[in-house]
Amino acid sequence: MINFIEKILSYIKTKRQIREKVTNHTVLLADYPRCGIGWIRYMLATALHYNATGMLKKLSNSEMYVYAPTLAALDEKLKPYYYKEDYYLLKTHHKYYDNFRKAIIIYRDPYPTIKSYYTHILMESGRVPVRCTENITLEETFLVVEMKKYIRIYETWSKQVKKNPKSFFLVRYNDLLHYTKELFEKMLVFLEIDYNNLKQAGHLSDIINMYKKTDISVPRFNKQPPEEAFREKEEIFKKIEKVMTEKTLKKIAPQLVERVDELFTEMELMKVKKGEK
Repeated sequence: MINFIEKILSYIKTKRQIREKVTNHTVLLADYPRCGIGWIRYMLATALHYNATGMLKKLSNSEMYVYAPTLAALDEKLKPYYYKEDYYLLKTHHKYYDNFRKAIIIYRDPYPTIKSYYTHILMESGRVPVRCTENITLEETFLVVEMKKYIRIYETWSKQVKKNPKSFFLVRYNDLLHYTKELFEKMLVFLEIDYNNLKQAGHLSDIINMYKKTDISVPRFNKQPPEEAFREKEEIFKKIEKVMTEKTLKKIAPQLVERVDELFTEMELMKVKKGEK
């Protein structure tokens, strides 16, 4: 019982410490995992690195962390990097936080997103951290559990976008794939990151080409070469392709299908209303 209470108190303390790191200087880069914020994060960090050093280079993970750390990992050793002497970037998969300056929110069709997240976890750690419930499979349980998280994350953010739309930049994942340069430039403007020198030197396209979306995530569990890792990824995709679908969710949790459809439509309408591509 004592250990349980200690764990609860430790959890509350950790959540409070994380919350305290979000201030009116914070620019949040937020999504449900595998929606594309990592890609955006690398591009923005590269622009900040160029402004700080005059050097254009493909950043390593540790170099990127200097400019755009993860909220959950920010500690005394990893200080936020201020640009314009006032703003700093923080990436998060958490639901809405109070008291931040601006936020970029990227969203994606939930079914391929959850399929990608399942594959990512399996390749990264070798196991999926859920237990089968009732009479459904491990994969179906994962779909239900993660769909609830997806809904919770975007419900909290969408409410805030409606209240204060000028503080948010909404990005749809498919748009980022097809209009990368245009959206990258709009994000730099929204975040007030100086990019005149980058643009004049033609480096916006260079940054985009540095970070193909498949380069961002490298499996860490078994350290395979990229070619082998992506073959494994495709094999996992094939195995779960018929599970991570709306049809499956309708059978086991139809109420979630209705809510996620409503929520995705809300995000689409808000993006259109804000005039963002």
